[in-house]
Amino acid sequence: MTALIAVGLIHGEGFHTAPQTSPLAPSDQTPEASESTGRLLECVRELETEAQEWRRRAEVAQARAEERRRALDALQIANETERMALRMLTG
Repeated sequence: MTALIAVGLIHGEGFHTAPQTSPLAPSDQTPEASESTGRLLECVRELETEAQEWRRRAEVAQARAEERRRALDALQIANETERMALRMLTG
């Protein structure tokens, strides 16, 4: 029981952590802090946009690679068929 109270699992007793506030929540921030927060939010938006662009590029590259793999498979099948036909003719 003492351990449960110590880690705060029994409410109203024992160890308690301070409630955490969101760093983006509007509060009594100084103008410099709110300006800094604004710059950070803009930077996050730019990074999200860049990440979306890279995801799109990766999807395009993946589609191209799959198309090339199918073409290579078709060429290998055609090559094997031609080789078998040539063996039958020269045998």
